[in-house]
Amino acid sequence: MENKVLQDHEKRIRKLEESDLQQRIQLSNIEKSQSEIKAMISETSKEQQKTLNEFTLKILSTFTDKNKKDGDLKFYNTKQFWAIAASIVTAVIAFFNK
Repeated sequence: MENKVLQDHEKRIRKLEESDLQQRIQLSNIEKSQSEIKAMISETSKEQQKTLNEFTLKILSTFTDKNKKDGDLKFYNTKQFWAIAASIVTAVIAFFNK
């Protein structure tokens, strides 16, 4: 009887050890997936920042080119233009940095 109890106890210990090993493997896989996701998010963030910078430069270049062509540099130099441009840039940066 005592031998049977001992064997049952050993079985339970083995099952617990196997379960622990499986949990460690799952945890390792989760950590690996998190690292991959973190790298992917970082890459995407860099791409979005690059796109945002290109977009901002394109907007400013469009406004400045139009103003040069029209010969009307007054609008270019006014506070209103810079306020609008700053608002657009701030909104775009805030949108992409959520």
